Amino acid sequence: MAKIRLGRRTAVRLLIGLISLAATANLSAPAAEVQVSAQALELNGFGQAVPTYFWIDRDVAPRAVVIGLHGGVQHGRDYEALAQKLAPLGFVFYAIDFRGHGSWLSQSKKRPPVDYYASTDDLVDVVAQVRKLHPHLPVYCIGESLGAAVAMKAESSNPHLFDGMILVSAGIEPNAKHHVISTVESIGEGVASLGRCIDVSPHIKEISDDQRSNKEMLDDPLGRRKYSVWSLLHIVGFLHAAQKSAPGIDNVPILVMQGELDQIIEPKSTVHLFSKIGSKRKLLKTFPDAGHLLVTTHYLKDEVVVAVLDWLQAQLRQPLPPISLENH
Repeated sequence: MAKIRLGRRTAVRLLIGLISLAATANLSAPAAEVQVSAQALELNGFGQAVPTYFWIDRDVAPRAVVIGLHGGVQHGRDYEALAQKLAPLGFVFYAIDFRGHGSWLSQSKKRPPVDYYASTDDLVDVVAQVRKLHPHLPVYCIGESLGAAVAMKAESSNPHLFDGMILVSAGIEPNAKHHVISTVESIGEGVASLGRCIDVSPHIKEISDDQRSNKEMLDDPLGRRKYSVWSLLHIVGFLHAAQKSAPGIDNVPILVMQGELDQIIEPKSTVHLFSKIGSKRKLLKTFPDAGHLLVTTHYLKDEVVVAVLDWLQAQLRQPLPPISLENH
């Protein structure tokens, strides 16, 4: 990848536009079975397994597979709440940890670097394994924030990888009127540290209008809150590469979802991305009362769950059983 210079505008983008929230779910029974899989899903050349989670309700005939891709400070298990909603409807739900996130942090004495290009390759490998395990089921992908970028990059490089995609909070233009103080602090720390880790916790404390989500993310031992300047540069380069791939994604149905109260990115940047996506089978859904985090939080909004289910039902062309919706 070519070297990228860290300008002021780019620094603001990477520091406040790429951080999405995390939440650890704790749902009441009955719950779908959740397993952590390490076998068969191997990283290329390293002999280490891709940390992979999956949820399944074995009392229900499977209808489809959904693969969840997390945001910039998150990990795969943050899809717990959504997976628990979908599993009883016959959706087998998988999620992976990107390199440098989740189990990668707990399994290493040193903080491993992030690598979203390699994580994109991991995703392609995981999809191949999932299709072998479920040869007769369609495979859909849902990616939030940075996870949406990984999904786009994977599909653009591997057409027909997915049977459908849901891209959430996928823009990258920062909502600059928020996080001004913490952004200045982080930029100053980055210049002073010259490559040492930058703690993004100040952003997390003010990143959501729901303080419960902020607290969950800050308390999450598997959340990634520190990045080197070089890792942040890597993120910027990857996000721009993913955005440029949008016109080439022209062979798959896509749902794009965006909260109009997003304090991390400008909602209009997701609308702009939507206009650039090549597929003619695309739908944009906005939520007037929602922020950046829509699908990787315990505090799921009913209207978000309904939008996901309506779209999946349309793709499957078959009615889904009713589910119980709760305001959290």
